[in-house]
Amino acid sequence: MTAARTTAPMAGAGASERVDWRKALLIGGLSLLAFRMAMEAIGLVAAFRGRLPTRLGAALEVWNHWDVEWFSNLSQHGYRAFSHVMDRPGQYHDGTAFPPAVPLLMRAGSAVGLSPNAAGILWSCLFLAFSIGLLYHLAYEDHGPDVARWSLAFLLVYPFALFLGVAYAEALVLLCAVGAYVAARRGLWWVAGAAVGIALLAKVVMVLLLLPLALECLGWDGRAKLLVDRRRVLQGMALFVPALLALGAWMLYLQTAFHEPLRFLAAQKGWGRALGLPIDQVLYIVRRGGNAGIRSINAVDLVAVLFLGVMAVFTYRRVRPTYGVLLGLFFLLFTFNTSLQSNGRHLVVLFPLFIGLAVWTQERTWLRVLLLVVQLPLSVALVARFATGHWAG
Repeated sequence: MTAARTTAPMAGAGASERVDWRKALLIGGLSLLAFRMAMEAIGLVAAFRGRLPTRLGAALEVWNHWDVEWFSNLSQHGYRAFSHVMDRPGQYHDGTAFPPAVPLLMRAGSAVGLSPNAAGILWSCLFLAFSIGLLYHLAYEDHGPDVARWSLAFLLVYPFALFLGVAYAEALVLLCAVGAYVAARRGLWWVAGAAVGIALLAKVVMVLLLLPLALECLGWDGRAKLLVDRRRVLQGMALFVPALLALGAWMLYLQTAFHEPLRFLAAQKGWGRALGLPIDQVLYIVRRGGNAGIRSINAVDLVAVLFLGVMAVFTYRRVRPTYGVLLGLFFLLFTFNTSLQSNGRHLVVLFPLFIGLAVWTQERTWLRVLLLVVQLPLSVALVARFATGHWAG
């Protein structure tokens, strides 16, 4: 495949192919339906050992674990009630590690009679359907229908994709990340900035989206000089202002409630996350690996981050340079960190990873099939673990 085929047009350039929005959203809805049906089948079989649950609430409870419980409690009782929770003697967790977007959405669902968990699942399903549609549209425009279809396939069979279908933040963040790029490609910089703002209110680390989007704004294609003029400066302001206002609002709340505007950074230490060297992650596995299942998931986390580094280089050179910048930033973040935990899950929102994988394997059908065959059993195993209350990432 030639470089001309794999390099996407920059913002403002004409797209090579167009796909009808209705078709893209239909694909999103159908893909979501298939994904959720598969998840429910695996989860219910694992949790109830083949028996049907006697009530809907019991079926929903299989997805009410780990971060979902934190989000639910925060939505009902607020951050002050969960600012100093003892996990075990000497170890405390702080709810401000979880930004407010998901708790607020759960609270909105509760206002119409839904449980926080049910509201979170419904929101995630809605966000995932639109995410799939936008991702299909974006990949189709740049690379055609084959890459678009396989981008979705690689996303949905990714072992940690299960977190897109439960009451976690991942589906919302994925929607905002893809949506920000779609908006930027159409010159809608205020919309792109607002999408980043919402994303960082779900995961503060998504502030990293601003750098690759700013490069898009400046017309950078990996080779040409940055185009800085008055118009582009104004576009950059339209990108940054909504995102920084959202971050400022979260910090203002923390200042008002706790007199610590950066409390969310310190709260991450309760989960073992801080800047560190790669050797710290190896030591984490050795010292705190837990049982065989957790050690296996940590190994998958490590492989996922290494693969992220490879795809950062590939997407920079062969797909779209700003995609490579985005993946590279997260590769550095995950590499120079003291904890390996959940890194594989965090990767699911980095949509260029799946577009890049579809491009890389476009002329290697055997490799595509192999990747699906390898990932599917692990995906099933992680869904079953989560549904039975075991750690899955």
